[in-house]
Amino acid sequence: MANSLTTSSGTMLRIGMSVDSAQAKAEFNKTMQILQKDSQIRLTIDGTDFTKTIKTYQDSMKNLVQTTTLWNHSTSKSTTEVTGLTSAMERANNATSNQVVQTRNLSNAQNKLNTHTQRSISIFQDFTNTFLKMAKFNTINLIYDGIINKMSEAIQITNDFDAAMTEFKKVTDTTNLSLSDYTEQLGQLGEATARTTTQMLQSATEFSKAGFTPEDSARLAQVASLYQNIADAEISAGEAASFITSQIKAYKDYGVEASNATQIIDKLNEVSNNFSVSSSDIASALTKQSASLAAYGNNLNESIALVTAGTEIMTGQAGKVSRGLRTIGANITQLAQNAKEFDITVNGATKTIQLWNETGTDMLNTYDVLKQISAEWDNMTNAEKSSLAITLAKKTQMDTFLAVLGNFEDAEKAYTTALLSEGSA
Repeated sequence: MANSLTTSSGTMLRIGMSVDSAQAKAEFNKTMQILQKDSQIRLTIDGTDFTKTIKTYQDSMKNLVQTTTLWNHSTSKSTTEVTGLTSAMERANNATSNQVVQTRNLSNAQNKLNTHTQRSISIFQDFTNTFLKMAKFNTINLIYDGIINKMSEAIQITNDFDAAMTEFKKVTDTTNLSLSDYTEQLGQLGEATARTTTQMLQSATEFSKAGFTPEDSARLAQVASLYQNIADAEISAGEAASFITSQIKAYKDYGVEASNATQIIDKLNEVSNNFSVSSSDIASALTKQSASLAAYGNNLNESIALVTAGTEIMTGQAGKVSRGLRTIGANITQLAQNAKEFDITVNGATKTIQLWNETGTDMLNTYDVLKQISAEWDNMTNAEKSSLAITLAKKTQMDTFLAVLGNFEDAEKAYTTALLSEGSA
């Protein structure tokens, strides 16, 4: 028993000295096994019972082992927390170091940005200065070029005027003419039709060549300019003068002269505006054949009407139409020289066409004879129409005859339009 106690006491002493919970637990379990074996023995020394004392001591040892175990757990947990805190502090230190590095990098970047900004500002200022210098230089150049161009234009205008004046003097008797007053008059007339003095002088020269007086030439130059303005296609002063001259000469017996030549342009403009024919087509046809048409008794209104009727059908063939009308007029005149009338066949029946006026004193013109035929045209067969066309236009010009007769209603309308066209242009 004494031996067991001694062993137990030694064991318990070792347990008390241990700081390792696993080792303490092992020592405690070993001691408890020894004490359990002796639990039935009552220990009495010198008459004193130590059984309860041992029991108490045994319970105290249990508490000590539990407390030691809890302390070890607490120490382990604290160690873990300290380790975590240390790691956190290290991370914080690292973060702080990174922040310092980033701050340093940001500062470097800011410095670089400032450097680039200053450089960009410097470049922009250089560019601005250069641009302003170039703009100033270009402005000066533009002004200079403008001055040079204006001077060149002025020189060219002067040269053109001198050339026009020289040409005008060649064809005009200027003995009793003040050239300065005349050119001033031309300039004023030109303002109404947006023409320069030189252009008006060039046009007046064309009329002077045709034999008109300087006064009529100035007036006709304005008419020619008016024609150039209303024409469907661009025409030169020479072309305009040629057309107007041909109409005045062809229809002077019908009251067309320099003083009222504006009526030519009025008729041309109004008809071309209301029918499917251009002013250029009418002018082209009349320029070539107006003399012939007038010789066959047709006035300007009637000539324009016949050309319009034919050219509406034969589009773009004004020249052919005018030639055809000349042939038709010549053949009618030839018939009239041999007879006062002639017969045509209308759906098998005979109809008489008059070639002279009612008094028998004058031949009817081309327009009036064709107007009589047109009244019967729709009642005629195709064979009758073709036969009549060959008689009056021959095979070469029968297309014009058929076109004019087939569209004679528009010829009559065009005649009325031309007659009432005053002030159109």
